[in-house]
Amino acid sequence: MKHDTSTELGFNVFLLDVLSTVLAFLAAFWLRQFVPAEGTVDLCSHLFLIPLLLFLTIGSLSWFGAYRRPHATTFAAYLWAICKTIFVIVGVLLSLLFFLKIEYVSRFVVLIFAGLEFCVLLVNRAWVIHSFKEQVKSGRNQLRVLIVGTKKRARELVQALQQQQVRGVKVVNFIDPDPSFLGQEILGVQVIGTVENINEVLK
Repeated sequence: MKHDTSTELGFNVFLLDVLSTVLAFLAAFWLRQFVPAEGTVDLCSHLFLIPLLLFLTIGSLSWFGAYRRPHATTFAAYLWAICKTIFVIVGVLLSLLFFLKIEYVSRFVVLIFAGLEFCVLLVNRAWVIHSFKEQVKSGRNQLRVLIVGTKKRARELVQALQQQQVRGVKVVNFIDPDPSFLGQEILGVQVIGTVENINEVLK
């Protein structure tokens, strides 16, 4: 279940990034009319940038780790990945416009787009983290772990895993080779079976 929901969440944020990038570009083009120094700029002459923007955005976000699952990263890591992505987008676009001497593309549109894109990508990642936490709270996005054994190393493992509950890991039960431990509770986790009846436990 954890894998399925995380994959679905990742696909949703990918689609959200694509839509946000297109909308951010269109909004940037609309906002540049409020820049006094800008003359008349044709939208059609800028539309060819959209496929390039999508390629740079999605490619950079993937390369810098902005599509990592929420349980494997932090908001700060998302923020840093987005900053690097925006730097790549602006750097590549302005370089292409300069070296190819493309004068009809507004530099203000590029810069306004960069600011808007940074904001929307950041909001998208905040939504991802919030959605993931809500799924964890509801139990729909948890990795349920069954521990074999109750000795020192098993207990240390349980303590380590219990610290990862916020990341979607939950220790549900113990099983132990020794039947005398059956029914006992260790570190708040119950021993529900033995190694011999593991098939019944897993059902």
